[in-house]
Amino acid sequence: MKSKITNLTIAISFLFLVGCSGTRSPEGAVKELLKRIEKKDKSASDLIYFKEFSEHKYERFSEKNEAASQKFANEGGIKEILFKDVIINADNAALKVLIVYKSGREDDERLELRKIDGSWKVVYESLY
Repeated sequence: MKSKITNLTIAISFLFLVGCSGTRSPEGAVKELLKRIEKKDKSASDLIYFKEFSEHKYERFSEKNEAASQKFANEGGIKEILFKDVIINADNAALKVLIVYKSGREDDERLELRKIDGSWKVVYESLY
């Protein structure tokens, strides 16, 4: 009986962790975006909200992602992602992200996010 309770506790904990990750929070969306950029994953664009979509903006986003992933590689990869000054107002959020590289260097950015259909996306115009 005790092992059934333990297994149930583990299962519930796992579901809670999975539910809180990814794009269900502004911080999760930013972390996921940075991971995808670091891995050169083309699906990074799925985590971007374009206020006014254009092919030019999409191409520019792709070029900037390539440059960012190269920078991440040059710095030895991302060691840690930290957040500060997180402000959530209904379906909009703003935060400051600090990227700590394995090289010891750091970058910080102020980003805006928008909640679309239950998932947070980084506003393209706040990126570059």
